[in-house]
Amino acid sequence: MASEWVDVADTAVKIGLSSLITGVVTFLAMRQKASTEKSKMKLEKQAKMFEQISDDIHGYIEAVQYFFSYIAGVLFKKKQCAGEEVTKFSEEQFEIIKNYNTKMTETWKTRDAAKARLALLNDSSVVKKLKEIEDIAESARNQIFFEKVIPDYADFTESRKKLSKTIDSLNSELSNAYSKMWE
Repeated sequence: MASEWVDVADTAVKIGLSSLITGVVTFLAMRQKASTEKSKMKLEKQAKMFEQISDDIHGYIEAVQYFFSYIAGVLFKKKQCAGEEVTKFSEEQFEIIKNYNTKMTETWKTRDAAKARLALLNDSSVVKKLKEIEDIAESARNQIFFEKVIPDYADFTESRKKLSKTIDSLNSELSNAYSKMWE
């Protein structure tokens, strides 16, 4: 009888121990799977955010570029054709500039949303470049609409070159931020 009791206890221990080992291994595997799933979901969400940020920023940048391009075209044409600086925009030119300005200001909401998303992702380098673009655009807008001054062709060309370099730099920063996410 003692031998049977030992055999029963031995069998119970073997079954219990294997069940315990199986339970622990299953628990660890499920915990690892949950952690991997969480990381995957986080990356997917961040990737979607970056795509939205990129769309929002580039909508704004496109509007700024149209604004600058039209004004530069008017200034260039006058300088090339008449050999003189523009002293006043025609009513038609000013209306077109106002329309481009309106399109640009309509993108401010999405631009600001992109900045908020970038803050959530802890990316200040892209926000800094975006702010530089805002400052360049604001300077041109203030000069034309509030100070009522027609920009000098050479100065405006320099601002446009600075804008272009800043946009290139912003795109590079945005690309770097997206790449870092996958590291």
